[in-house]
Amino acid sequence: MLNLTKDSPFSKENPCNKKGFTLVELLISVSVIVILTAIALPIFTTTGSNQTLIQNSENIKSDIRLVQTKSLSGIVSGDNGYWGARFICAGGKSTNYILGQPNNAEDPLSEITSGEQKSLTSGVYVECVNSFQVVFIKNTAKPVGGGTTITVSDDTHPDKTIVINSEGSIE
Repeated sequence: MLNLTKDSPFSKENPCNKKGFTLVELLISVSVIVILTAIALPIFTTTGSNQTLIQNSENIKSDIRLVQTKSLSGIVSGDNGYWGARFICAGGKSTNYILGQPNNAEDPLSEITSGEQKSLTSGVYVECVNSFQVVFIKNTAKPVGGGTTITVSDDTHPDKTIVINSEGSIE
């Protein structure tokens, strides 16, 4: 015969029988987790792609500072004194650029066609109408022809703007 007293393991009042969660409690908990994940996931995705745009913008700034430093030092082999970055434009977008020296040592505005090739991450580009270049003068680090603005975009996030003023400051 079964013992159904209060202390019996089969009694409804036995505290040992009240362990665990009901199916409804588990379903509610899982539903809350799914809803929170659905809210948070787009935020993390957007943050990652925005970080890509920021990183590309910072890489361009760093590369421009590099050629500016080379023009300021003037100690590089075969140096004609001018160093710069040329952005190759196609369809209003530049996805790659060249770091180097203008072809004609006497003309700082002559085209930069050889040097270190750089590419932007897929989906990120520099806005442009035509190919353009930023060239710095030897021993001054000032841009030839005054300052310029470079706009980096990815069609999703607010554009990042790089400003090079006539004194050579890059922001």
